[in-house]
Amino acid sequence: NTLNLRGVGTGISAGLSRGVIEDADELQRSIERAIHRAERAVGVRASCVMTTVPLAGMQFVHHTGFVLSKSDSGKISQAEKEECLLRSRAIHKAQDQTVMHAIPLSYKVDGAPVPNLSNAIGSNLEIGSHVILCKETHLSSLTQVFRGLGLGINGFVYDALATAQVLLTFKERQEGVVLIDI
Repeated sequence: NTLNLRGVGTGISAGLSRGVIEDADELQRSIERAIHRAERAVGVRASCVMTTVPLAGMQFVHHTGFVLSKSDSGKISQAEKEECLLRSRAIHKAQDQTVMHAIPLSYKVDGAPVPNLSNAIGSNLEIGSHVILCKETHLSSLTQVFRGLGLGINGFVYDALATAQVLLTFKERQEGVVLIDI
């Protein structure tokens, strides 16, 4: 999947306080103004959005998924890699929480750290992930605001993660560059 940024619209943020929606109508008007500016800039009507979610109500947890490979050749299959990543997301959480992201941080094959899983050979796979949880109520409130504007939602991204993805190059992220947003 690729995301093509076709236009940018800015506006004064209203209806939020410290990342929590306090006035949904005011927030909707604020978002509508920014979207109209972006639409005018590119001459295209938006039908759906991908939106960021601020820090309020977020929880961060490290969790590890484990899979025992069934491969006769010893090579860990793509399906086993995907299953292990899913298991790293499967954490005990509050009823009003959902997993927004599970970011793989470390890989181990047969207990030994490996830099990546391409051509991984072994019987035990571990993926340690950084799991980002969000309150369902925040996501449903945002969904209502965008649906009120006649827009579909393609996805939610934690705000700080989106900022890092936009501002840091792939190489900088691989090298461990730290982005500080004050």
